[in-house]
Amino acid sequence: MPVSEYSRTKLFFCYLLSFATPLLGFVLPAVWASLLSCAVLIGLAYFVAGRQWKAFTGLKFTQSSVLWFAGLFAASSILVWCVVVLGQSGAKAVSVRWQSGWLLILVTVLMQSFAEEVLFRTYLTGHLPAKVLSRPSAVIVLSGCVFSLAHLINYRAAEGVYLSWSPLLALFLLGTSGTRLFLRQGHLLGAWGFHAGWNFVRFSYEFSSHGQRVAESVTFELIEGSRAGLVIACLLALAAVFHPAAKASR
Repeated sequence: MPVSEYSRTKLFFCYLLSFATPLLGFVLPAVWASLLSCAVLIGLAYFVAGRQWKAFTGLKFTQSSVLWFAGLFAASSILVWCVVVLGQSGAKAVSVRWQSGWLLILVTVLMQSFAEEVLFRTYLTGHLPAKVLSRPSAVIVLSGCVFSLAHLINYRAAEGVYLSWSPLLALFLLGTSGTRLFLRQGHLLGAWGFHAGWNFVRFSYEFSSHGQRVAESVTFELIEGSRAGLVIACLLALAAVFHPAAKASR
């Protein structure tokens, strides 16, 4: 069912509360914030679309889509593992070690990435009226900008620092890649799988310097903002352009 056929009041209410869910991370522990955010998103989707809530959020559980999730989860995990472990993120003064806490890792990785994908992929790009942005390329660029800007604002508010241009550029490229993948595949699982796999490795390792844990914002400088991270982001953006799947109708 096209988005235009849903109640405009319900849509507005859904989007307003959905984009407010990241604020939960400032008042709740990561596990509960992630779980509650996903519960809110799914609940609001059901409120708007009823039994069509899966399609409304971009979920499509077919053999092909599940394979895309699993394959891109594995691929992104390997890519970021190479950056973190083999290259030590290019910072000799920073030590990296695997940290325990599987519940925290799995919940925050799977649920947090799901919430972000729904917001930045499905809601921001898949449901934009054609009159607002008629060209897919404009939608893709907009989503990348918002995805990068959201991280900039988050770490400025949470840790009082600004991310430099290099991780912001990488986040922009990763955001555009995910959106192009979503638009061409017609479902969220491919982009979600890649995002979840990337986060799985980056949040499974603890970065420390001189015995002190490195702030999360700094890890973006060390991973996404490294030369290897930027190269991977550029290659992914290029690969997304030549993705063979047909574009999904918006």
